[in-house]
Amino acid sequence: MKSPFKSSRWFSGSFPQLPTFVSFIATVLFLGATVLGIQKPFYSLPMCDEHANLILQDSWLTPYFKVALIGYLWFVLFILLIFFFRRRSPRKVLLHSLLHVFLATLVYPTLLLFLDPDSVGEGAWMQQQHDTMTWLGGDVYRAHADRRMDSGLGMRAQDPPLRLAVFRPPTEGLGLDRLDDWVSWIGYGPHWTQFFGKGWAYTVFGCGGLLVTLLGAYGRVSFPHARQLMKELAVCTLCFVSLYGVLLFGVYNVGQRKMHQAKEATAHGAYQEAYDFLRSAIQILPPLANDSSIIAQLGYYQGQIEVVDAPEYQLYHILWLEDRGYHDRARTLLRELASRSVSQMPQNCVREVARHQLRMAINDLNSGKVSACEAFLDQVLAQHPACIQALFHKHSVSLQNNDLVSMRRAHQQLHSLYRGFRSKNKRGVLAASSLLRAQAEAKAGYVREAWSNKVKSKGL
Repeated sequence: MKSPFKSSRWFSGSFPQLPTFVSFIATVLFLGATVLGIQKPFYSLPMCDEHANLILQDSWLTPYFKVALIGYLWFVLFILLIFFFRRRSPRKVLLHSLLHVFLATLVYPTLLLFLDPDSVGEGAWMQQQHDTMTWLGGDVYRAHADRRMDSGLGMRAQDPPLRLAVFRPPTEGLGLDRLDDWVSWIGYGPHWTQFFGKGWAYTVFGCGGLLVTLLGAYGRVSFPHARQLMKELAVCTLCFVSLYGVLLFGVYNVGQRKMHQAKEATAHGAYQEAYDFLRSAIQILPPLANDSSIIAQLGYYQGQIEVVDAPEYQLYHILWLEDRGYHDRARTLLRELASRSVSQMPQNCVREVARHQLRMAINDLNSGKVSACEAFLDQVLAQHPACIQALFHKHSVSLQNNDLVSMRRAHQQLHSLYRGFRSKNKRGVLAASSLLRAQAEAKAGYVREAWSNKVKSKGL
């Protein structure tokens, strides 16, 4: 009896074989991922509007980067059409172009680090707040462990770190012993891994998948030519990585030299020269402008050369007063600095003012000065609505003030913002927020709402 499978057109060669069909489907999927990636944001900082709706804020750099990619792809398409009309194989041009787009997309975090330090600084600050709340002795664990008292939740809030930095400055060396620092120096630090956009991920996934799929399809047509093309792509990648590494090493080496020159000038009392060297280092390495220690050092130099109206000097003076116990004078100076218009200060100084206000709010909260704490928290949230640590401590203040409306608003905003975080330990923050709201609902007599939030705090 003749087998029906032998006469099937699928197995006779009239239709594509299964690997070719799968390759075609994979190509379509990877191409769709690339197109979808170009349409979505590459960097996604979570923000919140007045209705507690999540807004993912992209960098100003992303549209220009996408325009460059799209322009390059249109140019490649024009070249492919020329090859088609001349009946020449366009595979080499197509695969090399995909490799270029793939490598350029991988470099995007480095470009973001150097060209948009303000967005990077905001991401680093949000990540630092998250770490402060979620470490083993942080606010989340205290909110679950400490017991509620009649006046509210009896817990001691944690001060934010005095220093904020995108990465450790390259002052000690640039060798392989600092490999963990190199990860941050090329732009793949926590500020990026926490907030990279789906568009960037889709583009990397799509271009990488298209490279593998098309190269495999070409290998089934002509394996020797595909192997030669693979060698060319490997050499191209190696040359790009080498040039990229040498360029970055040179930039960080020059920045390191400027910082050492500033240190030497400081030792000799040449503060104007030291100030100029440090400003040059910041121009070479823009992310240094977000480093709290660099800002304080600039303020120290400005005090020595009598530039006392600069916000960096005012911030340094606040720290100087606090270190010597003049806390009331420091608070007065902070209020005067915060009263300035945002347009009169660079973004890194506005952020540092908010960090000082947050730290003083937490000190007031731990001291039982609820009204003073609430005033500082409101000032922080007025300038930075996405300050997750201020929103979290707003829970405690609202609980002690029996302000259920403020509690619900802070709860909704915090939950909305954390939808933009990728870390799994964000569940602890959300659970602690639900626990505090459950206590507030119970105090107000809303038993069902209290029970619902209590269940959410347990992760049920």
